[in-house]
Amino acid sequence: GLVASALHSRLERDMQVMGGIACTVLSGLALLGIYAGSGLSVWGLMLPMVLCATGTTLSRPAATGCAMDLFPGSAGAASSILHSMKFLIAGAASACINLAGESPAYSLGAGLMVLGTASAVIAWKVAGPSRIAAR
Repeated sequence: GLVASALHSRLERDMQVMGGIACTVLSGLALLGIYAGSGLSVWGLMLPMVLCATGTTLSRPAATGCAMDLFPGSAGAASSILHSMKFLIAGAASACINLAGESPAYSLGAGLMVLGTASAVIAWKVAGPSRIAAR
């Protein structure tokens, strides 16, 4: 929360969203690296999870603000749809990660990387590459 608060006034919303997504992808990569290297421990799991939480805290409010700017008269409906989709996608992702067959840490790390990369592609398409690359 402190990092997101500090960056909120310094970065444009598009960069906050992409920065948060990058943190999520890096957390998945870190989790896979720790899993493959030294094995999991409580402290080894903390770094990827803090990095993932930082990414979520950075990107979610910025993405919500961008969405609300598009349809300010429908903010209540947009908020409802946003939160419903969040729980729907999180539930589906959780089920897929659980059914992946490998260890939960490996599946979670791979899931964070795949879903983070998909989010980056969607954000790139929605915001437009010229708007994000120009910053």
